[in-house]
Amino acid sequence: MTEWLVPVELKNQDRAILAPMADPLSFFLGGRDLEMATIHELLLASGIAPEDLHDGQLPWGAKVSAYREQIERALAAGRTPVLVELEDDLGLGDGAIHIDHHGPRGGGSAPTSLHQIFALLQLPADRWTAWFERVAANDRGWIPELRALGLTDQEIASIRAADRKAQGITADDETGAEQAIASAETIWDGKLTIVRLPHNRISPVTDRLAVANGPEQNILVISQAPTEPRPAEINFSGEGWIVAMLDGCFPGGWTGGALPERGFWGHGDPVPDVRKFLLLFVVAGDPETKEGGATFSRFVLPFKYRLKRVEKPAGGQWFEKDVSLDEKTGRVYERLHYLTLETAGVLFRRASWFKFTGPSESFWIPSCGDPTRKVKVTRADLRIVLFEYSAPETPGEIDADLLRTGFLLFDLHFTDPASIEENGHFAAPRFDDLLRLNELFRYWRRPYYEHQLAPALGNLAACLSGNSAYHERWAAMLDLPIVDGDRAFELFPRKWGKEASQDAAHPARMFKEALGDTGPRNSWVTYADNRTYVWTCAILDKGLNTLRLAFDAKAAPAEALGHWVKLLNVDMPGPTPEASNSTREFETEWARERSQKRWEESGTVYGFTTHSGAMLAAPSVNPPLVRHFADMYFDQTLLLLYVRVTTFRFSEALSAISAKARDGGAGNRKADNVWRSEFDRLRRDFALFTNLYQFPLVSNQQQGIELYSCARTGLDIDDLFKEVQQEINSTHDYFELLDTRQQMQTTTVMSLAGGFGLAVALAMTFLSMNMLKFTAVEWPLGRGTIGTAGEWLLLILTVAVSALLLFGLARVIRWTFFRTRHQGRPKRK
Repeated sequence: MTEWLVPVELKNQDRAILAPMADPLSFFLGGRDLEMATIHELLLASGIAPEDLHDGQLPWGAKVSAYREQIERALAAGRTPVLVELEDDLGLGDGAIHIDHHGPRGGGSAPTSLHQIFALLQLPADRWTAWFERVAANDRGWIPELRALGLTDQEIASIRAADRKAQGITADDETGAEQAIASAETIWDGKLTIVRLPHNRISPVTDRLAVANGPEQNILVISQAPTEPRPAEINFSGEGWIVAMLDGCFPGGWTGGALPERGFWGHGDPVPDVRKFLLLFVVAGDPETKEGGATFSRFVLPFKYRLKRVEKPAGGQWFEKDVSLDEKTGRVYERLHYLTLETAGVLFRRASWFKFTGPSESFWIPSCGDPTRKVKVTRADLRIVLFEYSAPETPGEIDADLLRTGFLLFDLHFTDPASIEENGHFAAPRFDDLLRLNELFRYWRRPYYEHQLAPALGNLAACLSGNSAYHERWAAMLDLPIVDGDRAFELFPRKWGKEASQDAAHPARMFKEALGDTGPRNSWVTYADNRTYVWTCAILDKGLNTLRLAFDAKAAPAEALGHWVKLLNVDMPGPTPEASNSTREFETEWARERSQKRWEESGTVYGFTTHSGAMLAAPSVNPPLVRHFADMYFDQTLLLLYVRVTTFRFSEALSAISAKARDGGAGNRKADNVWRSEFDRLRRDFALFTNLYQFPLVSNQQQGIELYSCARTGLDIDDLFKEVQQEINSTHDYFELLDTRQQMQTTTVMSLAGGFGLAVALAMTFLSMNMLKFTAVEWPLGRGTIGTAGEWLLLILTVAVSALLLFGLARVIRWTFFRTRHQGRPKRK
């Protein structure tokens, strides 16, 4: 007797689970492997007659119907069939004893089929040997459980060789497995190996890979003969959550192993395209802690603010000033060092950052691969950035200011499936799930009347405290106060929030206001786009190259792959991955102009539009691409987004000033003065805005400079800014022309009046010297002179004629000025 036959103690979970049967038994054995061969030997050694033991040495996935005739004879003889690892396709149900350790009856804590047979036979405990323990461990937990028993690699190899022999593996099968492994591909940073095998005997592959690379890896074996157009079978071995997801998304296959930790899954005809399914998994988890980074999306909502001092809240939730940005160390230093001094100044000195004090939240959204399953999403970061922040020292509101614009930053990422503990159907996030997530969160207002977002949100509405799917879920966050030290502020007057909510609930109000049917609106809304700005990052195993592998497009540029185009444009996924990856010529040209492809060969591509910024890359630790995208590249783009939004605000303000001037009436000096005063203030603010936020150089790094240039083009900053600047300059030139004209008219009048006055003065001097003769007279108070009556008459006539000439000249000048000022205007009817 070898040590393998030494009795060992039977674990509690492996003890008898079947009641002893009074009826005689007939045994029918399923798929052949080492465990099934051991059960065969145990039954014969326990006194089961050969005629009551039916072993057709069937392949895996065997069904009861393979023994139809034998079972019918056993039932007719009054014997109870014992079906060992056989699918009951005959519907025997309670008319038979079912022995299995796969599918619903599998799992790391459940007794194996060998344990169940041992209990059914009511064998004494000392009959359970070390060999049985190893066979059971091999069947239940494969190599990891054999290692847990303390076996050496040589002992494990011996057991695995015996298992393959029992399965009928031939020498040619072993050779074919070695050749397949040599050409295998690896994804998920080496954590998943994909092997194409010319037969369906997968154990030579999985055994070798587990011994060489460790049993923790995931292995997908595609069994396809060289002459066959389609695979005949597909098998997966690895992490339990992947097994559960594959079994749910592709029902009709088989599962087993030490679930839920580890196990295997397989599927026959029709064979699903599991390779593509697994390739399109995005890297999930917290991008802050996941090694190499993880997929995430940031949604940016602009708003105008007008702080009002309030009492500091004693409880609840609020946004608190992020004092870590003042420390200038570590990650903050990295962000500052990446920028020029003036850029860093406006982003971190003239702007203040606030972080949400509440806990993170999680919710579920339907999976694109299978609507009956769900993908878990976590909100881990919620921040507010206030440009031109200045906290009032005393209660009351700060003055309105076109440069005071805020941004709400809402970060989401997929929860790592391996960490999900909730029961129920869930799926790992795939690229199409990211596209769906971006679609669900991009709208802060309904884009068109029939648009329905809420039904697709699952339990998202409940996660967001019952707020509606559009405006209110964002407005609720802006209603929270901000706290700066011992002071607290509301972001804007309550009437602003009320007005914005009313506009969202009744969009027609905005159109009425635009047509002049209502009074002016006061709300925090400051951007015409009904979408948030989407800053999204997709991390695939090989980045862009993963898409090329999945769709057999090795040489395809980024713009030819529909998943990248849809990520960049924030589009919904198609009904299938193939539909999502399809593109039209227009989309291809559009994406080419907006993609930065310097690192395309390595799988990294960036892109920028007026409503989005996107990155597709592989996990990377050095450099940390995800962290750079989330921090420095976003900082630059946020600055450009601020410039874009604020430029729109100047355009809107200029239009409003012009409308008031027009409505004031032509020639209304009071209205013109108000117009001029408001325009002077706007022009001053625009000049300061230009000096503060238009930079010739934004970063110290070449990568940052290139991406800044792409983002500036994508956001259409230059054309927009030049257009508004031209409008302001044109208005300024008009006022300059008016000033010059008025100065010329005043000078003309003064010159004419002065010239006429000089002429009169000369005439009077001449008359007094040559024409008037005065007679000396003795007056009571002294000696004087007096002229004759004729002389006085001449003097009076001269003065009268001069007055008439001066009055006529004034009338001519007034008529000339009036005609010049009103020239070209339509005549009044």
